[in-house]
Amino acid sequence: MAQLRISSKNALFQQLLALKENRHKRHRLGLFLVEGTTAIDAAVRHGWQLQDLLYPAQRRLSDWARAHLASGVAQRTVEIDPALLAELSERHEGTELLAVARRRESRLEELALVEPWLLVVLDRPKSPGNVGSIIRTAVSFDAAALIITGHAADPFDPAGVRASVGTLFDLPLVQLQGHEQLLAWVEQQRAERPLRVLGSGQHGPERLADVDLAGNLLLILGNETHGISRSYAERCDHFVHLPTSPRQSSLNVCAAAAILLYEVQRQRHAGRSAAAAATLAAAASAASLGATSR
Repeated sequence: MAQLRISSKNALFQQLLALKENRHKRHRLGLFLVEGTTAIDAAVRHGWQLQDLLYPAQRRLSDWARAHLASGVAQRTVEIDPALLAELSERHEGTELLAVARRRESRLEELALVEPWLLVVLDRPKSPGNVGSIIRTAVSFDAAALIITGHAADPFDPAGVRASVGTLFDLPLVQLQGHEQLLAWVEQQRAERPLRVLGSGQHGPERLADVDLAGNLLLILGNETHGISRSYAERCDHFVHLPTSPRQSSLNVCAAAAILLYEVQRQRHAGRSAAAAATLAAAASAASLGATSR
């Protein structure tokens, strides 16, 4: 494991700063910054490749930070001037460990889907913070993957990574340039198994509670300003609205995502409970008949 030191704004520091501020550099280098105990622990736990671990020079570190530095989980450890580390950090109080991780993305055809599966699609999201928050919600409600289509915010932006609170490392991520590839994949899936596509908006004609969400489901969330694109809306099997008050008919996309995903999970848990109850009732009936026959 290599060990480096940064004491000035040299070329390596400028590259690290670009990872914080420039999405094109993040994409070209295939690297991004990870900060915080929860996020760094999650990256390590889920086997993401770490290029660097940066720590402040001449400061006493916690047992947690020292353990990561000594573990060999990163290709390099980098001792850095505390003032320079503060420029890279997103935290006002500073940080004792900052990781540089390699991006990891999935392909549609590589997704390991177990029925009934749930995929969340973000259509041209513009806020990396919203992307990170929706990733956190998607993991909380057992989505199989997140798909981002169109010109969109970077999920590896520091704001997105921070908002995901480490869940970015626990969810397959697919990024597509447009809707065409996803819709073609949907048709291929439908040739083999049942699949519903669900969209939402304040003018949706259906009530969320009236739609059966128990099977394989593709949930599409629209752009924060313009909603779902026409190409997606025309291919939705159901287009629902959320039962909000007339006083405020629209919701932040993160709030809408949480409500939609909760309802999916509620219906699926209710279905499993009903099936279990039916099985128990059938077993009890069979036992009763057996006792009567004796």
